[in-house]
Amino acid sequence: MKSPALRYIILINIGIVVLLALFKYVLIENAIFDNPLPGEPASLYQQFTEDTIHVDHTEFEALLDGRGPYYLAADHPKLIQYVRDNVLIPPSTLPYNLTHPETKNSSPEGQIKRALSILKNKKNGFFIEAGALTGEFWSDSLSLERFYDWTGLLVEASPTSFKELKTKNRKAWSANCCLSPKPYPIKVTFDPSYATGQIVDTDTSKVKSGQVVVQCFPLQTLLLAINQTHVDYCSLDIQGSEMDVIKTLPLDTIDIKVFSIEHVLIIGGKPVISGYMKTQGYTFHSTVNIDMFFVKH
Repeated sequence: MKSPALRYIILINIGIVVLLALFKYVLIENAIFDNPLPGEPASLYQQFTEDTIHVDHTEFEALLDGRGPYYLAADHPKLIQYVRDNVLIPPSTLPYNLTHPETKNSSPEGQIKRALSILKNKKNGFFIEAGALTGEFWSDSLSLERFYDWTGLLVEASPTSFKELKTKNRKAWSANCCLSPKPYPIKVTFDPSYATGQIVDTDTSKVKSGQVVVQCFPLQTLLLAINQTHVDYCSLDIQGSEMDVIKTLPLDTIDIKVFSIEHVLIIGGKPVISGYMKTQGYTFHSTVNIDMFFVKH
C-alpha cells in the first residue's frame, strides 16, 4: 500500500505532465512558426495571425533564409508587410520605354494568343508572369498590358534581367526575387544565365563563379501583399520549379483561371503535371510549344 506521501508525489507528477501537455497545445495553436516533421505534406502548415508570439527584427531576418528549424508561414502579416515595403515595385505611371514598340505580339510562340482564346479576349484582366526576364522580349504578358488593358505581377530572379525590366515602365507590379519552392521564404543559389536562369541549389554556402544568392518568397505572399487573390492567367517559366511553386498555393483561396506551365524540366513530365492539376480542379486544355495550358473547372 502506497504511503500518503508517495501518493501525493505521484499526483503532483501527474499534474505536471498534464500542465506540460496543455502548455504544448497552446504553443502549437498560437505559435507563428511551424516546424513540420520530415515527410509532412505542405497542407499541414499552419496558418498564422497577428496576435501571436512576437518576432523581433533579428529573428525575422534569420527566418528569411528558410534554414529551419522554424519557418515563417506564407500568410504571416509580418512577412506580407515586409514584401510590400521592401520587395514589390508598383506599376509604372510613365510611358512605355520599349526597345521595339512596333512589335504587337510579345509572345511569338503563341502563349498570349492561346490564353486570350481561352478567356474570350478578356479585357482588364490580371496576370502572373514568373520568369519575366527583361519584361519585353519573349514576354507572355506585355501584349495583354498594351492592347487589352491588363495589369499583373512580374517576377524575375536575375538581378541583371530585372534591372532592365525596371526600365520598360511596365504597368504591372514587379519583384526581383524567385518564387519559393516551399510554403515559406528561403534563400537559394541561382544561376542567372540569360533565358535559362534557374535555382541550382538550396545550399547557399558554396556559390560558384557566375552564380548569385537570391531571396525566394511564396507566390501566395506576393499576391496577398498586393491584395490580389483572383488571377486570370498565370504563366510559369521557372526552369523546373513550376510544380513545386504550384504546390505551395492554396488554390481553394487563390483563384487562378488559366495556367501555362513549362513542362520540359519537370521530373515526370506531362503525366505528373496533368495528374496533380486534375486533383486541384483543373482540366488540361492544350500545349503551345513547351507550355501546357490548364483551365479551372
